[in-house]
Amino acid sequence: MNYKIIIPARKGSKGVTFKNRKLLINTLSIIPKEKYSDTIITTDDPVIEQIIKEYSMIFHQRKPELSIDQKPPKETPGEGKETWKNEKKT
Repeated sequence: MNYKIIIPARKGSKGVTFKNRKLLINTLSIIPKEKYSDTIITTDDPVIEQIIKEYSMIFHQRKPELSIDQKPPKETPGEGKETWKNEKKT
């Protein structure tokens, strides 16, 4: 089965400081290593960007308009899909 993993992880959080950094570390522990190259993280956080590079995952710079609290997560994976399409072409 061929699948891609898209993880939205924005920088800001109202309730818990750097919540998505903490959640990402836990999430990475359950992704099989052979799927790292098929994993796209869409973020506006430079710290998460560095983590992604260490794991050899695909980084996507999240658009500012999709990085606000009022934007539901279901609207963000479209960006990751575009990144995946571009990765396939190279």
